[in-house]
Amino acid sequence: MKALLSITLAGVLAVGMFAASASAHGFPRNCGDHPSGVGAGWYDVKAFNTKCHEARNTASHYYRHYYTSRDKHFNGWRCHAKQKGEELYKASCVRNRSRHQHIKFEFGS
Repeated sequence: MKALLSITLAGVLAVGMFAASASAHGFPRNCGDHPSGVGAGWYDVKAFNTKCHEARNTASHYYRHYYTSRDKHFNGWRCHAKQKGEELYKASCVRNRSRHQHIKFEFGS
């Protein structure tokens, strides 16, 4: 009985350690969507080594400025977008601070 309990506990700890390790190593976080009152907004934000709050702020900034100034560099981020449909763009933003950070999202009008 004790051996079975030890094996079960070891398995639970191993799964927990893997989940913590995966999160710490930049596996993507799903950070949500922001439909806009003007245009379609930005969607499907994914963050790598970045907090969701910052990923959403970056997506919002890029979306607001893309159509007017094409501001591609801000707060250390370098962003670019490719048109994937008539009104659909896929954007990617990267920066290197203490580690490589990456944000991906879609936007449209």
